[in-house]
Amino acid sequence: MMTPPYFCSRSIMFKTVALAVLMAASCAANAAHNTWDFSYTGFLDEGSGEFLADYTISGSFSGSDSNRDGVLDKSEIFSLVLNGMNFVACAADSNANYHCGTDVFNYRIGGALQFEAGLFGYDNEGYSGGGYSFTSGKSEIDYSYSPNHYMRNARLWTDATHFSITPAWSGSVLPVPEPSTWSMLLIGMGFASFAAIRRRRAAPFRDHTR
Repeated sequence: MMTPPYFCSRSIMFKTVALAVLMAASCAANAAHNTWDFSYTGFLDEGSGEFLADYTISGSFSGSDSNRDGVLDKSEIFSLVLNGMNFVACAADSNANYHCGTDVFNYRIGGALQFEAGLFGYDNEGYSGGGYSFTSGKSEIDYSYSPNHYMRNARLWTDATHFSITPAWSGSVLPVPEPSTWSMLLIGMGFASFAAIRRRRAAPFRDHTR
């Protein structure tokens, strides 16, 4: 028995729609946020002059190359975690006596990572305080002070400092397409349906009962 043209048209239409859905999902995946894990190993202790071969600073950042230029800048990340602290989110807690945040961030995908992040705080009189700063390619410093005390520790970069970075998807759930993606998908479905109906109406009627 031959399949009626109507069902053939519907089959073609559904295949077209299925293809459109897959393409939309692909577009959504390309726009997804990614997370990169990174680490720096091997620093020179400023105080002792000793090279700390096993000293490691590790962290991660999450964002999206929204303008597709191959570079993530400060405006394209929503998380920078270093030693367990998010130096993007913490900016919301800054006030007159306390500052926390990421001042500089630049990552060329597959290449160099550059950033400056840290925090510092002090009492109302400015007698006591402390802070932590991290500048890639330069140093990691923590310090504290009071009228009777001052402490500063610094780990410095050397030519032997090793950098590694590993990209990974932030989750296995496929992101929901953006509104513009859904709009294009619906338009494509409309054209597919219209074309299928036209083909069905243009096909000559045949008696398939014979």
